[in-house]
Amino acid sequence: MQNIAAPIVQRNWWIMALRGLFAVIFGLIALVAPRIALLAFIYVFAAYALVDGGIAVITAIQERELLDRWGWILFEGILSILAGIIAFANPALTGPGAPLLHCCLGHRDGHYGDRGGFRDP
Repeated sequence: MQNIAAPIVQRNWWIMALRGLFAVIFGLIALVAPRIALLAFIYVFAAYALVDGGIAVITAIQERELLDRWGWILFEGILSILAGIIAFANPALTGPGAPLLHCCLGHRDGHYGDRGGFRDP
């Protein structure tokens, strides 16, 4: 069985670095400015959701020949973009649910990994 993720990661290594950078920004905001951490978290989450959703949509379309479940990645990207738009439009609505939503998005991706969440055994 050939590992199809390796060539995709090699071509898109900068995407993984960008996702890591956003994760570091989340942590630094919470440590440096705890009083505004929630609002900052919401805005950074919104930006992250928009970027991650856009990347998922682009990846699903570009790699549809190699990915068996490219439709799910496309669907995930669209949902992520919608979550980002909602977070920017109404931070008060997003506030209570943002940490839970971020956690769910991370576990869906295979715990911040290779988009391997929800795989069949």
